[in-house]
Amino acid sequence: AGEVSGFDGIPDPRRLEVAPYLVTKNVTRAAGGAGATDATGATGASWRHPQEFTAGADVKVGLSSNLTLDATLNPDFGQVEADPARLNLSAFELFFEERRPFFLEGAGIFDFRTNCEDVDQGCTGLFYSRRVGRSPALRGRYGDESSASASRILAAAKLSGRLSRGLSIGFLDALTEREVGTQGRTIEPQTNFAVARLSQDLRQGKTSIGVMVTAVNRALDEWSTPYLRRSGYTGGIDLRHRFLANNYELTGYVAGSLVQGSETSITALQLDGVHRYQRSDGALEFDSTRTSVAGVAQRLSVSKLGGGRARFQSVYQRFGAGFESNDLGFQSR
Repeated sequence: AGEVSGFDGIPDPRRLEVAPYLVTKNVTRAAGGAGATDATGATGASWRHPQEFTAGADVKVGLSSNLTLDATLNPDFGQVEADPARLNLSAFELFFEERRPFFLEGAGIFDFRTNCEDVDQGCTGLFYSRRVGRSPALRGRYGDESSASASRILAAAKLSGRLSRGLSIGFLDALTEREVGTQGRTIEPQTNFAVARLSQDLRQGKTSIGVMVTAVNRALDEWSTPYLRRSGYTGGIDLRHRFLANNYELTGYVAGSLVQGSETSITALQLDGVHRYQRSDGALEFDSTRTSVAGVAQRLSVSKLGGGRARFQSVYQRFGAGFESNDLGFQSR
């Protein structure tokens, strides 16, 4: 692309946007008992029609010409396009694209790729925003048809942008509400999600180096402690370097993880379809008394991207058996 110069003395505008919303709806629910007639004309059931009311707001503040603070209180995603119906016949989790505007804006800054081998879902990494506000993990155990289908986001804030010297900054923090099922039992505990990402461009963008950390902390109780992990942390450093007239590229990363929880939840983690500590083709040590699991992942690649007619890529990639990023990232195996 060409370069346009000669623009000087342009003032930074004060950018402030506030978008509040109010939603009220009438929901028909069965109340039990006799005396009512349902939509088919059958009698013997009574119905109630509670009025539900919610309110919230989205706020956007321009801290500078290229640094923006986004905040949302009890966000309303009612206008977001629904996910397509998919039938999963595999042992692996399905990947769904993000569609919520709050998470889509500036999403590239939070990109830390750890896996690009599963073609059907593209590249995934340490941050998968669909974890925030996910479907309650214990809905199938303690919930019924009236239970919440998604965890409500109480509040979230995001700072993102790129400074004049090539430093990209991304911070995100979100708090989701405790969701309950039948008999007041927890189907998703109150959870805090945090992500921090820094990436510095050097040599006019020919080289970049970055760091990223994520943290998930759940307020577990007697119902959720046996099945969900209490906390999950990941961190990593990545590098990209173009050389020899930009025709060659060296990329790599090193990432680590630590998850903590009860013996029951960590046992389930070791045996699930991602890790499979029980498999017989290696020397993995399954331990049912563990309360934490840690692991490391690495990747190094050398590629020829241009010049002449030849193209190639050589990759070394390794995942330690205990590497686990699914609390806030996406990892299928």
